Amino acid sequence: MVRKRPIGISIISLVLGWLSLAGYIGIFTKSNLSFIILLGYGTTALLSAIGLWKMRTWALRAYFTWCVVVIVMGIYMQISPIYKVPMHLFAIFIFLVVVILGLIAFYIFKKLNRTVEPVI
Repeated sequence: MVRKRPIGISIISLVLGWLSLAGYIGIFTKSNLSFIILLGYGTTALLSAIGLWKMRTWALRAYFTWCVVVIVMGIYMQISPIYKVPMHLFAIFIFLVVVILGLIAFYIFKKLNRTVEPVI
């Protein structure tokens, strides 16, 4: 029996849904980010949102994939001449992003393991 979705998972899912929309809108604007990166960002955020909303077992893998795309997007922005910031600030930023995304992943892991019925 699958229990009710936790409120934290609902909030994360809704935020990921909005972020996927932002990624898709970025494709059609004059964004300096690559089409492929924005398409990957929007798609992985949408898949993560759907997986979390439906409490699927693959939702954590989809979230990790989105996290990788977020980090790749940050690196792409750093090597782009338009967004360049000093390397020490960039390193601190990436570290904070990894810590925050990791804490969210830990929360998702705990909640999915408690609420998703194991497949036999």
